[in-house]
Amino acid sequence: MAVQTDSQAQNLEALELGIRLNIDDSSPFDAAFDAVYNVSNANRFHANLGIGDGGLGADLIYDWVFTFNGDGRLILYPGVGASLYFLSDDVVLGVTGELGLEYRFDIPLSLGIDYRPTFTILPDTDLGTNSVGLNLRWRF
Repeated sequence: MAVQTDSQAQNLEALELGIRLNIDDSSPFDAAFDAVYNVSNANRFHANLGIGDGGLGADLIYDWVFTFNGDGRLILYPGVGASLYFLSDDVVLGVTGELGLEYRFDIPLSLGIDYRPTFTILPDTDLGTNSVGLNLRWRF
């Protein structure tokens, strides 16, 4: 199995928009707007905006992109970034890691799953290790 991060891999569309569904109970949001901006074939910004009964929250993660077998359909993306949530009476700030796997269909649709451990800095320090989400995005 060959792993590529260079220009030999399929060109990634610059923008992807969709939804991230939380498949665990660790997030105050059941769903979030999901966006990816591909800076190059090797890296991208992954952002989420969650709105719900829990309040409002945002994640901005920098991902490294690794494609398999040269066709660019199967992508592994580890990353790190920041999380900021406004929940009821609390403001929560944290550092979030991400490890995801994504499949890009022939049509401009991507399906992925990611794992996001978060180290909370404010209001208390804590490590949340069970955030898993399912991503469905349209590629532009």
